[in-house]
Amino acid sequence: MEKSWRKGRRVAIVGGGPGGISAAIAFRTAGYDVKVFERSAKPRPLGGAVMISTPVMEILRSYDIDIVNNFASQTVTNFANHKGKPRVSLPFVKELELASGIPGWHYGILRSTTCDKMMEVLNAKAPDTIVGNHALESYEETETGVTLHFTDAKNVEADLLVGADGIRSAVSKQAFGEPDLLHVGLRVWLAWCEDVPGVDRDNGWIHHSRNVQASYFPMKHEGKPGFEWWIVERSGPNATQPTDVEAHMRNLPRPLSTLRDFAFDHTGILQKFVEKDYRATVSRILRALPELHVG
Repeated sequence: MEKSWRKGRRVAIVGGGPGGISAAIAFRTAGYDVKVFERSAKPRPLGGAVMISTPVMEILRSYDIDIVNNFASQTVTNFANHKGKPRVSLPFVKELELASGIPGWHYGILRSTTCDKMMEVLNAKAPDTIVGNHALESYEETETGVTLHFTDAKNVEADLLVGADGIRSAVSKQAFGEPDLLHVGLRVWLAWCEDVPGVDRDNGWIHHSRNVQASYFPMKHEGKPGFEWWIVERSGPNATQPTDVEAHMRNLPRPLSTLRDFAFDHTGILQKFVEKDYRATVSRILRALPELHVG
């Protein structure tokens, strides 16, 4: 590591998620020596589909990632009540479109796809950047930089430390103390599916009732069209976890459940459900349900 670890240019990033990988690309592009220390053997992005806004798209494009073929485009965001009555449509910001050269403002893609594309960029710049099986135990600031102490691994000297290690960040905990996470009373169900014939791909919808939000947006996965779906419902730290996911989804008030029924009724359409518990402003995956193929 010494040959590519020049004193005064050494940036140690803890955490190999999207934020850590993106930071590594940016620092490498600026001429710094970068190492990303990941707790696991290799980065494993968590979560399902995500909505990416125009500023993030501009960053990805600056990394020479093909945003045209990898992402859905020009999706209009619409809000409706639980009876399906439209409330408002959010127009595109023409000034932003002209300034960025990117039509629309929200793009859907799987989180894993985004990470894979960034990893391709990082590996092309420096294939030895990711250092797996390195769980940070603590760090120590010195007169000449910072020393990283790892569990079951040698110490590493660096000039700059970047903490990108998630909701229970070891870096953040040492710098700022316990995160004091709290439950905000929400449960989120996420899913993505293949293209659904007859469903408008130019519009995404967010339906609201008093206790439930049910939404879908067009997306792309490996260049192929599809949809991302999510349901946000009232919950609590002691709430009972549903044992029959399909029945729980179908029990939503219509039209909130209509699109979910369609997904369940088409064999092979539904790919994955992930249940999350939202704490503070970030989420932690609690349980990944087995892949569902319902005929």
